[in-house]
Amino acid sequence: MKESRLYAAMQHCKQAVKFIVIFSCGINLLTLASPLYTLQIFDRVLSSGSLETLTMLSVIVMIIFLFLGALEAIRSTVLNHIGAWVDKQLSPAFLVASIRISAVQKTLSGSQALKDLSSIKGFITGLPLQQLCDAPWAIIFMIVLFFIHPIVGIIILVSSLILFGMALLNESQSKEIFEKASDIQTKNMKEAELMTRNAEVIESMGMTKPIVTKWEKTNLDAIQMQFEVSQKSNIISSVTKIIRLTIQMVTMAVSTYLVLDHKMTPGGIIA
Repeated sequence: MKESRLYAAMQHCKQAVKFIVIFSCGINLLTLASPLYTLQIFDRVLSSGSLETLTMLSVIVMIIFLFLGALEAIRSTVLNHIGAWVDKQLSPAFLVASIRISAVQKTLSGSQALKDLSSIKGFITGLPLQQLCDAPWAIIFMIVLFFIHPIVGIIILVSSLILFGMALLNESQSKEIFEKASDIQTKNMKEAELMTRNAEVIESMGMTKPIVTKWEKTNLDAIQMQFEVSQKSNIISSVTKIIRLTIQMVTMAVSTYLVLDHKMTPGGIIA
């Protein structure tokens, strides 16, 4: 029942998602205005000394930035409307399902359905979905770099593959432990809710200490797992940052060499 309602709600959002994709295309195309503006400043304005060219370029780019901001605002607003609509459509059904599950199982596990719905809404209205729409445009930006100079494009392409490999390494090293830790954490939260609800019975039977001791042991296991995940992620993130900064330095150095060798214009360094 829950899956069918969720699927139907997602189907109704298809048209809105198409608009999100269109807005994302416009946003990413307009983002190119900033590097292109810098390129023109170096290659045209500084070489000619023309204030008129500088003024016109600045006005055009400012107008583009206004359109960019408007599209960003519209995309966020549409996503917020989608999230609110999905929540409004599914919350009653999820609540009914939660009550029925809790009544049958005599636990509070039914509330997980509403938590899942909250996670779905958070994904729709948050940054991950917007970043997912923007990610394919990295390919377009790489193509632009190849037009600036093939060597720069190759450096960025290889660098992107390295960074992508580091992201996959981080995922493979932390996913399994993170899932186990999350499962234990969720189970502990449910047990804590049950203990709180049955506090009088537990106290009257003198079971508080053994129950808390058992709960504390599993909670420590979850904390240890989360610590291991954080440690691995921090190490990989630090290495990734070093690689990213090195890539920036190498790109700048190679671009400068190409300019000195008269194979690229100075504006290409910044762009």
